Amino acid sequence: MAEHKSIVISIAVIISSVLLLTFIATSPPRKAAKKPIKIVLRNPHQMLPSRGHLRPKIKETTNTPPKAPELPVLKVVAKTPITTNPPPVSPPTPQPVPSDMVNRINQRLDGSPMSGLGATIVSIAGEYGLDPRLCVAIAMIESTQGRYMPSGQSSHNAWGMTGGTSPLGTNVGGWEYYPNWETAIRGHLEFIKRTWGGTSDPYKLRGYCAPDHPWMDKVSAQMNSI
Repeated sequence: MAEHKSIVISIAVIISSVLLLTFIATSPPRKAAKKPIKIVLRNPHQMLPSRGHLRPKIKETTNTPPKAPELPVLKVVAKTPITTNPPPVSPPTPQPVPSDMVNRINQRLDGSPMSGLGATIVSIAGEYGLDPRLCVAIAMIESTQGRYMPSGQSSHNAWGMTGGTSPLGTNVGGWEYYPNWETAIRGHLEFIKRTWGGTSDPYKLRGYCAPDHPWMDKVSAQMNSI
């Protein structure tokens, strides 16, 4: 009886072992738990160990400005040749003078230190292409026809010309001195011709007397009254 019981126990153990092995063989394998991976970022400029590691290479880049596009070169061709010497100025055309201008000027100058100079003024003004009335009008405004000259009666400077303005005069005390009336008239008209290009318009004689106005208005009124 005891021998029969041991046989049964052995058979039960064998069956249990077979069932356990069968369960283990048919069961899916267990997955191992993954450990979290910790990523440590290193400073690329930090010194790394010399063995077993490679230091990352940093590519150096330089920012170069973009190249500007090349513009086409324009060639300028002058139609006429450029010269440094100005063309010669043609001599001025004498302005027509009324036949009675000498008499009209003499009437205006009568009783003054310039009395009787009508013919001389008309003749010299014609040489420079100027209106003779301009010479008389300026003399009226600057010295009342030679009565009140700042440089004195002997200077014959009825137009208030400062020293050095005329090659025909002499600078004495800052004013022009002339030996006679004819030379004085010529020096005055030559100065106007040389400085303002031979105009007889008092409004173009800028700088003759400062301020220009009302001096220009007064000269123009005197010219129109002759």
